[in-house]
Amino acid sequence: DIAQDDWKSWSLTVDGDVHCWGDPMGYSLAAPREGVHFTAIAAGRQTSCGLDRRGRVHCWGGLADQAPTTSAVPSGRGFVSIVGGGRYFVGERFCVLDPRGVASCWSYNDVVLQPPADARYLDIAVGDVNACGITLDGELECWQGGHLQHKRL
Repeated sequence: DIAQDDWKSWSLTVDGDVHCWGDPMGYSLAAPREGVHFTAIAAGRQTSCGLDRRGRVHCWGGLADQAPTTSAVPSGRGFVSIVGGGRYFVGERFCVLDPRGVASCWSYNDVVLQPPADARYLDIAVGDVNACGITLDGELECWQGGHLQHKRL
């Protein structure tokens, strides 16, 4: 797995170790807690997050020691994918998918990215101002701040 933002790149080894390079600004080159092995990683502007082998979310660097400003970082386990995004002026946001395709999102700014409660996704992505997912029916669905858009693929 690999993740990248404006300043840094993260890679994941086959053993689940995380490596980072770049970032002349020094935001989040700090490595995640030792002894945690990851299956997926995602990068925000200053904060990075990943899923451990049990599907639990871990975040480090940047804003990770602060409480998210929208919903909490999911505390469950069994998540199967994680995505992140964000830019300097719009903050950072992350979403995870559980095995049923249910997305949970959180952010370190005031942009609410919660998807519709009954939605199920095959894949999701997070951008500067919204998040999008491919539904189980093959529709592209994007959401931000309570607004929802659909497009059949």
